[in-house]
Amino acid sequence: MPQKKIAIVGGGISGLTTAFYLEPWIDRGHDFEIDLFESSDHLGGKIHTLRFDNGVVMESGAESFLSRKTAAIELCDLLGITQDLRGTRPDTKKTFVWHGEKMHRLPDGLSGFVPGDMNALKSTTLLSAFGKLRVGLDRFLPASKSDDDESLARFISRRIGKQAYQRLVQPLLCGIYSGDGDQLSLAATYPELRQLEKEHGSLIRGLQNRAASTTSEFPPFVTFPTGMSQLVESVSAKLQHTKISLEQPIKKISTIGDQYLIESDDQNKTYDIVVLATSARQSSTMVSDLNAKLSTVLASIPHVSTATVNLLYDAKAMTHTLDGYGFVIPSDQQNGLTAVTWTSSKHFDRVPERYKLIRGYVGRARAELDCSLSDQQIYELLEPELQRTMGIDIPPLEIRVTRWPHGSPQYTMGHCDRLAQIEDQLKQLPGIFLTGASYRGVGIPDCIRNSKLTADEIVSFTNQKSSA
Repeated sequence: MPQKKIAIVGGGISGLTTAFYLEPWIDRGHDFEIDLFESSDHLGGKIHTLRFDNGVVMESGAESFLSRKTAAIELCDLLGITQDLRGTRPDTKKTFVWHGEKMHRLPDGLSGFVPGDMNALKSTTLLSAFGKLRVGLDRFLPASKSDDDESLARFISRRIGKQAYQRLVQPLLCGIYSGDGDQLSLAATYPELRQLEKEHGSLIRGLQNRAASTTSEFPPFVTFPTGMSQLVESVSAKLQHTKISLEQPIKKISTIGDQYLIESDDQNKTYDIVVLATSARQSSTMVSDLNAKLSTVLASIPHVSTATVNLLYDAKAMTHTLDGYGFVIPSDQQNGLTAVTWTSSKHFDRVPERYKLIRGYVGRARAELDCSLSDQQIYELLEPELQRTMGIDIPPLEIRVTRWPHGSPQYTMGHCDRLAQIEDQLKQLPGIFLTGASYRGVGIPDCIRNSKLTADEIVSFTNQKSSA
């Protein structure tokens, strides 16, 4: 089989796992030459752990992943690191919602945003008596007969009520997508919820049935004792045939015959196959000279700018008990802050006992972060909110701000149609592949699953080219 030169643009988990799943095919007779380009000075993208000499471990991005979506667990098995996975602390398993100037505990039994434990729902102070009754009405409402897409806000409100959406679901959605539920597409974000409605006529019944038939040896959310970068480090350590170039932003991609010329700061080189494992926004710029319509569709996928702010405190000076995992804030209660994780209470081994570590999240749809603000200015957005919600009036020992400019893709209404248009335009660019969080899932398992599918598609493409 003739040699195929492959360029992977983007060294986040999507680009790395695409290379990881391609490499075994080299041992099976495929002559792949793989180059991976990353514009920053480190691999991992939104997985980036900061480790300090004093024993403090901070996450700049993702702090864990969902074990129910099995692609990440399967990758860990292949890497031999499954035994290192650990869940969140069971002794502090409480999450709160800030509403009406008070903390309200989220009811236990939430699954797919929907309360599955009716007894726990009865005891919550977050919903009114009418709001609780309206949730229970889901059991008796008929399923919609329409196959048209609808917004997450409309769907959830239709099934369990507007109050439950606004106080339970919307703040959780903001934590996952930094998004606006009135704009987010059900079909693109949580199509399984619509399927549960169709199959069971009730979200509550459907989720209870799914929970009864689903067993796992892992907690719902898992991470690593040394931080999420352990996953990135394990993948990159396994790459034996991939040349990795850091601090190599791609300036331009053009065609030369049936190959693609990639221009970076250090080199111009032609490739048979190019994988863009970057955001749709970044990929749009890179393909502008190849296919203007594809570039336009990619640019139409919205991305929101956010930041994470890690704050380290002296444990003796911290008056708040941090008894739980943290809290989320509905959009109508926000003033810049969307959520706070009480990291030292949520995860094992993140800080020595003399410290307390929390992490704030800033920026969301319709209230994006201005990433040109300095670290101090971003902290000053949080400071009054931390005082208001937690009573924190002491300065932190350490402030670590990580900006994510245009870092959160928004699967807004019409997203599935945009994906279809993208697939249609890619047919005109044989050898160009797209993967990453902008398309079919923002979570780590989603990105890994889609990257494996991309690797399989590349192998199929090269087989067809060789037999033609």
